[in-house]
Amino acid sequence: MTLADTRQAAAAAASATFHTAWARVRPRAAAMRLARWSRTAQAKTAGVPIGPGERVLTLDLGPAGALAAATTAAVYFGGEREPGRTWWRVGWEEVTSVGWDNRRSVLTFTGAGPGGMWRREVALDGRSRLAELARERVSATLLASAVVRQSGRACAVVMARRQPASGKVIWVTFLRHASDAEEQAIRANAAAVIADLRAQNGIPAE
Repeated sequence: MTLADTRQAAAAAASATFHTAWARVRPRAAAMRLARWSRTAQAKTAGVPIGPGERVLTLDLGPAGALAAATTAAVYFGGEREPGRTWWRVGWEEVTSVGWDNRRSVLTFTGAGPGGMWRREVALDGRSRLAELARERVSATLLASAVVRQSGRACAVVMARRQPASGKVIWVTFLRHASDAEEQAIRANAAAVIADLRAQNGIPAE
């Protein structure tokens, strides 16, 4: 066999190896796409009112029939009874903490929205992935945070959160107990802290 023949044979073998590897990758990628599609399709079939472009990451059924669906942008809670199940949507940028009670298999969400502070509990299967996934999604929305001080004491916390669906930055201020006389000064300090966080983290004003 000539040197040219040897090179052609090696090239053919390398090409065959490449095509074999590609053949292994393609079914795996297709299976992953199918799994993602299946979760989203299952959620829609169950009546979860997911928004345009949202992809369902996990769908959990509680022991009493309640449903919880986590998407790339939000978490949805569904009531226990059908038909006419009611749904409550919370964007990840609105959730401030996620807690898991292993003894009761209860997941607790705490957050803040236009209506003020809120808290929600949902009973789930003990093997649910939602607790870990929710913490990851909430953490991913946090851009910056700082404590606001007034007269040497911590009196508020400000956070910059990025809304996953739109990319919009939302500023949240948690004001601790304060008198009416103190509140105006605290809010002025909070505005100064927000301005500093914008400058330090390159967050544009909107």
